[in-house]
Amino acid sequence: MTTKNTYGLRIAIGFSAFILCMLIGSFVVSSKYIDLGYIAASIVFGIKYFRMEG
Repeated sequence: MTTKNTYGLRIAIGFSAFILCMLIGSFVVSSKYIDLGYIAASIVFGIKYFRMEG
């Protein structure tokens, strides 16, 4: 049994991983450098969010 906070955190981690995979795939297919900026920003904001939650 999980608490509400743990369940929400698992959903946030899953969604962040999905978005990161989509961005990496987009960079591999199109090789545009703006995608690298999106990947870096999602990693930085993800780390900030998960530090606040944890």
